[in-house]
Amino acid sequence: MTTTQLPITHTLKTLSVCVFIIAVVKADALSRYWQQQWRVALPLAGNLTEPTWFNQIWNRYVADVDQALLILNTRLTRAGQALSVDPITPAPVVKAAPSTVAAPSVTECDSEFKELTEPSKTTVANTSMQWPIPLAPADKILLVGDSMMQGVAPYVMSGLRKQYSAEAIDLSKHSTGLAYPGFFNWPETIKEHLTNTSFKALVIFLGANDTWDIIYKGKSIAIGNEFWRNLYTERVESILSYAQEHAVQVIWLGAPPMGRDKMNKYVPALNQVYQTSAEKFKPLAVFSPTANSLSSDGLTFNKFITLPDQGEIMVRTNDGVHFTPAGQKIIAQLVLKHFRAADPEQPTP
Repeated sequence: MTTTQLPITHTLKTLSVCVFIIAVVKADALSRYWQQQWRVALPLAGNLTEPTWFNQIWNRYVADVDQALLILNTRLTRAGQALSVDPITPAPVVKAAPSTVAAPSVTECDSEFKELTEPSKTTVANTSMQWPIPLAPADKILLVGDSMMQGVAPYVMSGLRKQYSAEAIDLSKHSTGLAYPGFFNWPETIKEHLTNTSFKALVIFLGANDTWDIIYKGKSIAIGNEFWRNLYTERVESILSYAQEHAVQVIWLGAPPMGRDKMNKYVPALNQVYQTSAEKFKPLAVFSPTANSLSSDGLTFNKFITLPDQGEIMVRTNDGVHFTPAGQKIIAQLVLKHFRAADPEQPTP
């Protein structure tokens, strides 16, 4: 080996060690990204609900140190008592609970499955909520969703501002959904905003990133099966429950047909959950399908549609998921149809 090869070899070894250390320390973040991009669990990284093997080793180390400190504190206290000297009492040491590393067993999954398949105990009070939603100036509407909503939101915000002088806050974020809360947790994000701000309505448009299996406690839950349906429903209804607590009316937009066969196959499963959950929370929530406005038959992906006053227009982009400005305006109009101007002589509920 030549002298010039030695530094190169040493550099490669150093880089490899650095990459390994970073991968270990950032295993949770790497796992979240891996699952979001490739829809499978990252080997050696655990899952999004249990700590990684590195974190478990660290937790055990911390627990051992805490135990040693506790023993030392006890011995010092006894020694002080023997010498009739008041010892200095250090702050109490909290012993870390040991964590488990094993993935859930079949029995555990069966138990959780039974819990998820129990009839929902959610009840919605019979309120005087009105549809379309009456809006007064300065009322606030929260817009959430994935990249589909990112294109639609500006048109919704413009329409609300021009027609009702209402304010809309757009939280839409690409590559998000309900299938991978470890990557981005919509229920918790929505809960936080509904708690801190008074909103009149919540508009939700997502699903482009949810037509895949769910990684649950290190195991892949096939989309469409009963466990997946109940798990996904639980996440949808947690959002509706938060809205119910704050008397915020919800417009849940349906996912449109997709131009990719693997995605389009499971769009009906998503919409079934959205619609069933929204109906359970009436009159708080409504399910607003988008397929009929973007497809010739409500099922097939159409890149172009024909409108009576415009002729044939392009409504979907080449990726088979997102919308052209014309398509975004169509969906925005679907949203705006759920609002009306409040009667100034009659206060809204």
